[in-house]
Amino acid sequence: MGTMTMTGAGVAQRMAFGAISAALAAGLLATAGRASGGDPDPSVVRTDQGGLRGEITASARVFHDVPYASPAQEWQGVRDATAARTPCADACGALTVTTPRGVSVGAGLPVDVRLGGSSTAPDDSPADPPDVVLVTVPAGELAAQQAALHWLHRNAVPFGGDPDAITLHGPSAQLCAHLASPDSAYLFAGTRPATGCATAAARGR
Repeated sequence: MGTMTMTGAGVAQRMAFGAISAALAAGLLATAGRASGGDPDPSVVRTDQGGLRGEITASARVFHDVPYASPAQEWQGVRDATAARTPCADACGALTVTTPRGVSVGAGLPVDVRLGGSSTAPDDSPADPPDVVLVTVPAGELAAQQAALHWLHRNAVPFGGDPDAITLHGPSAQLCAHLASPDSAYLFAGTRPATGCATAAARGR
């Protein structure tokens, strides 16, 4: 695993964006509490678009084909996210979220984002510690990946993640693009680059 690279610019933007994310998360927490009646279904997560029902395995919860494209799609009731059904996830703006099975809303787990990677349950991957929220974003244009990161900032808390502890994993070219883009500066806390490219880009910002 590579060395963590922290972004050097956009600190003020990240602080302001973090405050907005916290306010949105508080609203989602309140909504989840009202909807659950104190005994929430562990397979259901309440996002800012509506409810999602995920797949429950022996060790994880997996939410497939979660739409993130802007403008955000909203739906009534609970959307079925128990199986992958979208063959064009990269073009359709859908991602996958995997959490440890027993994680609770607001647990504050670090969030690992795989850019163009495969979806693997946290405790099934030797590269990841078990206590993380794993988000798989399909390969695509920079703007599409930024839209996914915006969605994640708004919705990490209901999945048990911390929107201020997002780490990007992926090909060096994609990591470098995010490190070089001012529009990405406040959307993640660090990267785990495959080569020195991302590190060099960070030093140049």
